[in-house]
Formats: sequence, C-alpha cells, structure tokens
Amino acid sequence: MEPEEQEIAKRILGASNKPNLAMVFARLGLDALGDDGTLAMITPNSLLEASSGTTARAALAEILKPQLVARLGEQNYFMRALVDAGIYVGKRRPAQAEGTAILWTDSRPESLDRALCGLRKWRDTESGEPITEEGYSLYRREDVGTTSAPWIARQFEAWATHESVKSSKLTIPAKRVFDIKQGVRLGNDVFIVVKEYVQKLPRDEGRFFRPAVMNLSISEASLNDDYYVFYPYSDGLPNIQTEDDLVAHVPTYFEEFLLPAKTKLANRKSLAKANLNWWELLWHRSWQTKRSPKIVSKYFGAGRSFAFDRTGEFVAVVGSAWLLEKGAVPLAITDEEIYFGYLAFLSSSIAYDLLKYVSIQISGGQWDLSNKYTKNLLIPNLAKLEPAPLEELVQTGVKISEGKIENWSHVDKIVSSILNR
Repeated sequence: MEPEEQEIAKRILGASNKPNLAMVFARLGLDALGDDGTLAMITPNSLLEASSGTTARAALAEILKPQLVARLGEQNYFMRALVDAGIYVGKRRPAQAEGTAILWTDSRPESLDRALCGLRKWRDTESGEPITEEGYSLYRREDVGTTSAPWIARQFEAWATHESVKSSKLTIPAKRVFDIKQGVRLGNDVFIVVKEYVQKLPRDEGRFFRPAVMNLSISEASLNDDYYVFYPYSDGLPNIQTEDDLVAHVPTYFEEFLLPAKTKLANRKSLAKANLNWWELLWHRSWQTKRSPKIVSKYFGAGRSFAFDRTGEFVAVVGSAWLLEKGAVPLAITDEEIYFGYLAFLSSSIAYDLLKYVSIQISGGQWDLSNKYTKNLLIPNLAKLEPAPLEELVQTGVKISEGKIENWSHVDKIVSSILNR
C-alpha cells in the first residue's frame, strides 16, 4: 500500500499486523450494509485465518450471521491475485440459526467448478448432510464465523479427525513439546552438492560439509544422505574469516563451485545487511552448529514426511527441525525414546489427517509443513499414556527410523488405539 492507503487502513482497522486493503473494504462494506443486507466477498485467506485479520473478523462476527466460508485450493480464477483467495458470505442478524456452510476444494483446476456446482445443489436440497466428493467437501459448522478466532475451512475428513482426536483430551499442540525451527537460507544452490562429490574430497576438506535435509532426503519417514551442504559453522571447525582461509581449507570446492559463482554470491542483497562474507549462507541457523538429535521434515510434503536425525549430523535446509523442549515431556524415558515415539505418531495416517486440518494445500497437492502451521498440530501427550502402549509406540518409531516397517496400517492401528479412536 502507498503511505496514504496505509494511514487509511490504520484509521479504519486500528492497530493490525500486516493489514491489507481487502480488510478495509470488508469493514467499509459492513458499515454500508442495509438492515436486511448481505455481504459477499472474494477475500484473501489472511482475512479468514491470519492474525492480521482478527479485527476484521471481530467486526463481521459481531453484526453478521455467517452463511458461507470457503477455502479455494485452485487460484487460476484469480490469476492476477498475489495471495490465496477464499469466499465469505454473511447476512445481517437475525438470520436463520443454521450453521455456517464450509466449502473446501483441493488444488486441482477442475475441483472448484465441481465444488461450485455441488454447492448449488446442496443448498437446493437443504439437507445439510456433509458432502465429500472428489476434490471438495461441503458441510456445516457452528463455530466458524462467529468470533474473531481464525475461520478455518478444511476438508471434512480432516476436520472430523481433528474434532475426534481433540475430544480425547490425550493430545496437546506440537508447540508445547517442540521448538520447530526453519532450516537454513542458502541464498544460492551452489552450496548444495551430491554425496559422491564429498566422498571424493580429502578428509580435511570434506569435514566442512554435512548431509542436508532436502525434500528428497525424506522418503517413507526415513532419511538419506544423498545431498550435502557446505556448512563451515559446525563446532570444532577452524574459522574461515578471509578468502585465503577459504582457499586453504576447501581448495577444491572453492575452485570448482564458489569461485565461478562469486559474482552472483557477492550480489546477494542480504549480505551487506547481515555483515556477511560473499561465500557465506544467508542464515546458517546457529542452533545447527552443534550436532543434536532432532525430528526433521520436508518443506512441502504429504504423509510420512517426517524423519528422525538420530546423530544430529544432518543440517535442515529445505524443511524444518523439531527440537524437543527441555522438560516438556515429564517422563522417566530418554529424549531419544521421546523422539522415536513422536516419529511413530507423525508417520501415521491420523497425523496426516490432522496435518491437513492445520496446514494449507499448495499446487501439486502437497501441504505446507512450516512452523506457521505445524506448531498447532495435535500430537499425543506422552505423559498421559500407559507404559505398555508408550513402549509400543517408541519401538515402532525405532523400526520406522531403521526402515523396517512393511505394513503401515499397523502403525495406524497403534496410534488409533492410543488415542481411543
């Protein structure tokens, strides 16, 4: 927004984190609405779910009875839009007491057309029964659109699983157990090399590389070390403060990779601001300098997109790291056992359904696994489990980490029994 628009937004919305003009128009539209009026709008998803939309949601919820909240996975209808779009429809109170209609579509282009046709038929029948067709869901909820809390529209099965697991009172949000951290920011792919390249380097030079967690590094909840990242920040390594140091410690890599890319690396805009040398990663994440066990995840993924880095050797690059908070699980078992237990849960289809509720789907059908979403993922409260099922969960995590699971439905049965589903 231009400065003048920013001032108008502040005046209309009050204090707000990252407001946008859609929120301003929603607020003005609400003020202009007649006694029997209906407000219908295509809206950025931030108004529906983000903290920046809290003020606008509060204003709408106070005056309007929500009729429809929709999350649209396919965005080609709004090709010039810079953000994901949704739909909101609300009527002046009093309106019929029926719950809010929730519409969710996946990212396939044909799903939105199918969903809109389904919505018209669904309204005509007035049955209110949930519809779960290929590519979309339609159902009603009483708790969406009535307060300033996020108005989350998700696939029916994901919502149903979330409500069922939540009612068990055996789960807690992941943020209460883990510090979920984003991986390094490279600034250029020259810092990533394949495993075979590192194996051919002299040992003294190879120690400046560590296996990298990329999307391709996790398959069926197991890690592979096919890719390595240049990471001169690890504990025990000599400091590289000058270009001469760089040549002395990594001469082959310098000659073959860094020097040919020097101009591009030096022109990265964030370097000067962060006071970095041209050969450095933009954000190396200091918590990774020490090798510590952690659960790692892809950046975008689906089921079984988490794995356990038992030695702590891996550096999270394209993805996140889940670090166990000290004292978060008051049990007389080791941290490693806790990690194994949670790996087993995160590898289940129940965890995947819960993930689909808290996260968003991107083009291609995968889900965003960044902390912004996964911090709210419901996970078992291990302290509430009986010793026998807890041990079974831990041992299942061990087998998953070792790639010894042949029947994934067995993992689902264990998690289901623990959560009383």
